[in-house]
Amino acid sequence: MLKPFLSVIPFCLFLLVDIYWKYESRPKCSSAEACTAAEYLRHQKSNIKSQRNALLIAAALIVDKLQNQE
Repeated sequence: MLKPFLSVIPFCLFLLVDIYWKYESRPKCSSAEACTAAEYLRHQKSNIKSQRNALLIAAALIVDKLQNQE
């Protein structure tokens, strides 16, 4: 039978690649004046989504670890 941890690893790897891609392809908006309002808002949303994905990775690994202890 497949261990639950083996199903969590591909999910975490996908999210890590997504975070890396968003980091590498993000717009270079150092301030609100450097970009249009729409670009700046998109940049901020991308940062929030990357932070959310990092939390999902941590939560998935913690839940899996707790399930394996039982």
